[in-house]
Amino acid sequence: MSPASRRIVIIILVVLVVVPVLALIATGVVGIVAAVVVPMYLDARDQPQQQRTLIEMRKVGQALDAHRADKGGYPLVDATRDLVAALGEYGYTGTLQDGWHQPPLKITWLLG
Repeated sequence: MSPASRRIVIIILVVLVVVPVLALIATGVVGIVAAVVVPMYLDARDQPQQQRTLIEMRKVGQALDAHRADKGGYPLVDATRDLVAALGEYGYTGTLQDGWHQPPLKITWLLG
């Protein structure tokens, strides 16, 4: 076998063995990085909405406490819009929506 043909055989072996192994290793590394980065991204993306929801709930709690202190109890309402109206005189101007702008927060069970 001549040196030129040996060189061709070595190149073919490298292409057939080493390149797929390197591709598998690279795929594994990308998968591991994605497994770490994607949850961090999702948490970072949701954090402002979580903060907005906490702020909204804090405002509702303060208005409910003010109503209870003033009138001796919580407002008895049947709908969310009635609760917003009842808390309006205590400085609450929100809509009872969470940070993701979903339907009004379900807190009327606290008021019965």
